[in-house]
Amino acid sequence: MTNEMKLLIDEFVLLCQRASDAWHDKLQYVDNPKFTIEDSRKYIRIKVGGCIYGFIDATNGDLLKAATWRAPAKYARGSLYQRDTWEACIGTHSLDKDVREENRQEKKVEESIIGKSW
Repeated sequence: MTNEMKLLIDEFVLLCQRASDAWHDKLQYVDNPKFTIEDSRKYIRIKVGGCIYGFIDATNGDLLKAATWRAPAKYARGSLYQRDTWEACIGTHSLDKDVREENRQEKKVEESIIGKSW
């Protein structure tokens, strides 16, 4: 992992922490959960409290939603190297929003079909 990637990871996790703090402050929780990073060869695990928030692919910087404690979901939610995808994929409890263009187009088509049938 390069120094550039380490700096981007720190910056991304800080943004996740700020979003989580804002969410928990609205709900007036006493303790805001803290984000931590666990490094491994293939994936970097982002933990919040005792839960998995998401993964970062150490080889290419893809932001991945957690499927299980040990493994990420199949498709990338964003990229560490594309900052415009960061805020779009940060959820309150996980990396949950898919910001890939092809999926956004499919969802628009589905919404237009469903909207017309109602």
